[in-house]
Amino acid sequence: MKSKDYERERAEKAKRYFDVLWGPVAAQQQRERVLKYHPDHYLLNVKTNYELWISEDAILSNIETQMCTTALLICNNSPEQALWHVRGLLRHGATMEQANFAQDLGLAVAHHFDAKTGDITRAEDVIL
Repeated sequence: MKSKDYERERAEKAKRYFDVLWGPVAAQQQRERVLKYHPDHYLLNVKTNYELWISEDAILSNIETQMCTTALLICNNSPEQALWHVRGLLRHGATMEQANFAQDLGLAVAHHFDAKTGDITRAEDVIL
């Protein structure tokens, strides 16, 4: 069982990560909206995913995590969510080359498996 300090630190780390991903104001609005209207989604996605996995940087850096997430969402035919995460990738400090690599990787894997991707907004067209 982890201590309360550990849980608080994980929550703070996840909040910082989510704030960079969305931008602080939009992140807070998103957290409040999801908590109010979809508390189960808040628990499973915002709390569990971000506190326990996505914000953990002991193995992958935040940029590497966002690169993987971007490629995954492209392969999952989730172009809107892929856009959010390529924006977050750039906000975490990725270069345009890294963002393009993540998108190209996702598109190549999707093409290899004949998976739909939807219309992907290219990194150079993303508005931060």
